[in-house]
Amino acid sequence: MALHMGGIRMIAAGLAIGTVAACSQGSPGSQVGHPQSPKPTENPSAHLPMTIKVTPPEGFAGNIVATADWVIGNHSCAPKNPISGAYREEPVHRAATIRREGPAYFLTAFTDQFVMDACHWVFTGFSIHLYDEGRLVGVAGANDYVLKENGGRLEILCAPDPHVPYCVYARVAKKTFLRMSPNRKVFPITIEGM
Repeated sequence: MALHMGGIRMIAAGLAIGTVAACSQGSPGSQVGHPQSPKPTENPSAHLPMTIKVTPPEGFAGNIVATADWVIGNHSCAPKNPISGAYREEPVHRAATIRREGPAYFLTAFTDQFVMDACHWVFTGFSIHLYDEGRLVGVAGANDYVLKENGGRLEILCAPDPHVPYCVYARVAKKTFLRMSPNRKVFPITIEGM
């Protein structure tokens, strides 16, 4: 049961990262007359970097774009929408620093990039978009929790579907979509904590 629950936590963490990545656009609720989501304050003395290494195989992803993502930890700091009563919150995305060495990409972000204000901004990890010749071929994510749960290394399979490219954990893919469609075109990437 512990293994099963650990897998569910890992998948949920991966889905949370993917959801944060997908929500980077402004929403209709940000129009005039609606309460605005709080914005964090930059920490001028940020000093706690997190670096991960992303390695796609040669010839599958010629470029990576990545963001470091934060969400509000203290929901009561956000205003409520007048009709629904839901807290007005939007994730915050900042470009990660990317350095390439051979086939590997090193992504770095400061986990204390924002001051610890009333909202308690929480670093949720990296959102990673893989491109090949300008075409999106995969979307993945990683955070400290998922990396620790997997011994510091994630094995991921990406499916460059022309409509919705995506990436999933390799062991999950082997039990799901690869079993249903074993000839599906996929490519592996590894994500490692540094």
